[in-house]
Amino acid sequence: MASSRQFDEGLDRLFRQFTEGLRREAGKSARGPAAKFDRHKLRRCIGRLVDIATETELTNNGKALFDGTCSDKKQWHAKRGKGWGLAARKKTFRDWYDLHVYGRNCVYVFWSKRKCIYVGRTGSGGRRPHAHFEKYWFSSVTRIDMYIIRGKRQLPKAECMAIHLFKPNKNKMKSAQQKFRSKCPICSKEVSVRQSLNRIFTQRKK
Repeated sequence: MASSRQFDEGLDRLFRQFTEGLRREAGKSARGPAAKFDRHKLRRCIGRLVDIATETELTNNGKALFDGTCSDKKQWHAKRGKGWGLAARKKTFRDWYDLHVYGRNCVYVFWSKRKCIYVGRTGSGGRRPHAHFEKYWFSSVTRIDMYIIRGKRQLPKAECMAIHLFKPNKNKMKSAQQKFRSKCPICSKEVSVRQSLNRIFTQRKK
């Protein structure tokens, strides 16, 4: 599990490696040549630190931040007498949605037992989620969680945070962030930490 201690240790180690050449120029005695430290190695080290920082933020605050975008949560169980065939499943889901889900702005999460399969969003009701019933992976889905989101501005942010939290294995990319919409705090943390590290550890191109 990522932690602030891991980040501190990684940052200290990176700083020692990054400044080893300077320390030797200033008179530090050491055996053997200094380890090579090029842009590619620096990029990998910074990437690992960014991953630790964002995972720590996710562990400490992710659930609370995501819950703050939601007004309610409903569950649809895909394996409990939902009829035979795709058309019957879709109708059963639509009927359930119309009866239980009062909001049009939702983030939906497909699960196969404890494994997250897919995360998406809809601003137009239940037709968007049941369009995924035709996907090849839907046969393994055991339930769908519908998170009702507090307003359309929060929708892209909530979807992106759900992707961070649940780590679906069928999402090919992160949620598209829209202009004039609330930004994902986990992505914002990632950008902030990366920019800070890049400012500290700057290497000119040779």
